[in-house]
Amino acid sequence: MAEVVVSHAGDKNVSDVFVKPVEKEKTLSYVLDLSQLSLAVGDVVSYHAVVTDNKEPEGQKARSEIYFIEILPPEGEELEADGGEMEAEQKEIPVRDFINRTKQIIRSTYDALGEEGEERERRSIALSADALGLKHDMTKVYDENEGKFPSIDGIDLGELLNEATYHIEQTEIFAGDLELEESLVPSEETLRKLVLMYALLRKQQKMKAKGKGKGKEQEETAEKQEPSE
Repeated sequence: MAEVVVSHAGDKNVSDVFVKPVEKEKTLSYVLDLSQLSLAVGDVVSYHAVVTDNKEPEGQKARSEIYFIEILPPEGEELEADGGEMEAEQKEIPVRDFINRTKQIIRSTYDALGEEGEERERRSIALSADALGLKHDMTKVYDENEGKFPSIDGIDLGELLNEATYHIEQTEIFAGDLELEESLVPSEETLRKLVLMYALLRKQQKMKAKGKGKGKEQEETAEKQEPSE
């Protein structure tokens, strides 16, 4: 038997894909219809497959890699931003690095769930340490940029980072208490906050690039007009 597990906004949907037991090898296809999930910019969808054989008395399980789909703004989308002069002083926020580290924590959590005894405990403690390190780095970035975060589309990026930091702290606590299933919820929430933050920053960068392009065009026009005087 094969299952496809799709996770979005804290909800998991499991779909069964039938496999004939007589077949030792099988290539399976599955269509993930994103239009059924009511997605918005900043959303994250994760999915993976789980296959169980027919060994008695209990089937052996194997899991695929965990894959992620990030919903980002389309090219050229307009937005409203409010940050004033503070934006110029803002240091670069390594959101992509935070996102990748959070994804690795989620993948490692699924790996640890397949272990038992001392190995599971060892991996849980390692996950707690990874979450702690990520929490410290996000806190450092927030402290360095405090009071300088812009508000984009009515969303305060500083508050988003604060919320992501809170959730990864919950991951740290749950993993440290060996509660791996419970730790997945705040890990996925951390990822959603960070992806939304990345999406908004990307929109801001496009707006700035568009503004610079207009300024350059106006400057070239003025230069062409000068000789005519």
